Amino acid sequence: MKRYWILAKKDEISLSIEQVIDNALSKHLSKDELHPDLLITVGGDGTMLRAVQLYLEQLETVHFVGIHTGTLGFYTDYEANEVEQLIQDILYEEYTINKMNMVEVNYQRNQANYRHYGLNEARIENIYSTLVCDIKIDNEFLETFRGNGLCISSTSGSTAYNRSLGGSVITPNIPIIQLSEIAGIHHNAYRSLQSSLILDQQHTIYCELKAINKPVLGVDQLIFDIDGVKQLEFKLSKRYVQFIHYRSISFFDRIRKAFING
Repeated sequence: MKRYWILAKKDEISLSIEQVIDNALSKHLSKDELHPDLLITVGGDGTMLRAVQLYLEQLETVHFVGIHTGTLGFYTDYEANEVEQLIQDILYEEYTINKMNMVEVNYQRNQANYRHYGLNEARIENIYSTLVCDIKIDNEFLETFRGNGLCISSTSGSTAYNRSLGGSVITPNIPIIQLSEIAGIHHNAYRSLQSSLILDQQHTIYCELKAINKPVLGVDQLIFDIDGVKQLEFKLSKRYVQFIHYRSISFFDRIRKAFING
C-alpha cells in the first residue's frame, strides 16, 4: 500500500487519533484523498459504511481498515488504544484481504433506472402507513407482506439491523442474501412467513409495491425516495468491499465482543 487517506468521525478522540496516524504515515506513504489504495477509518461501523459509499466507484483498488472509537466496531480491527500497533502493522505490510459482497438494488422511477449498493443491507420502509407488497423469489410468488417494511441483508450485514429484527447471524464468506420482516402484521386475515429467509447468490428477490404512500429505500446509511416505484429488485452483487487485515481476529471473537461480553 503506497497511498492512504483517513476518514475520521468528527469527535475529539477520533480527530486526535487521525492526527497521530497521519503524522506517522505521511513520513513513509503518500497521502491521496482521490485515489487511495488504503482507506483508514477512525470511528465506528457508521464511519466505515460512509467510507465505502464515498469510494463506491473505486472498490476494486481501495482496501479498508478501521480503528474503533464509536459505539460499535464490528468492521474495525483495532481499538482506540492500539494506534501505534496499527501504524506499525501498516508499515510492516504483512496482511490478508477479505472480500465482502454487497447487496444490489435495482428499480425504475420516473422512467429512469436506479442502482444502489449496500454493504450491510437495503430496506423498504414506510412510516406513514402499512407497506403492502408482493414478494417473488425469481419468478415465483412467495407471499403478500403487510407491515412496516422489509430488510434485505448481505452476509456481513447479518450482524447489523437484520440481527435486531431476529434474523440469523451468518459466518463470513458465505454468498447469501437474507430477507427479514420489519414489524409484520399477522392475524386471522393476514399471514406471512414470520421468519427470515436465507437465499443463495443464484436467487433474486422482487418486491412489487401494492399500497404506495411515501415509502423510502434505505441503503446502509443512505435514504432514497421511492414514491411511485412499482417494483424493486434485490440480489447479491458481484461487487465487493476489500477489508485488509494485518492480524487475525476470529469472527466469533468479534461477535462475543460486540454483542455478548463487550
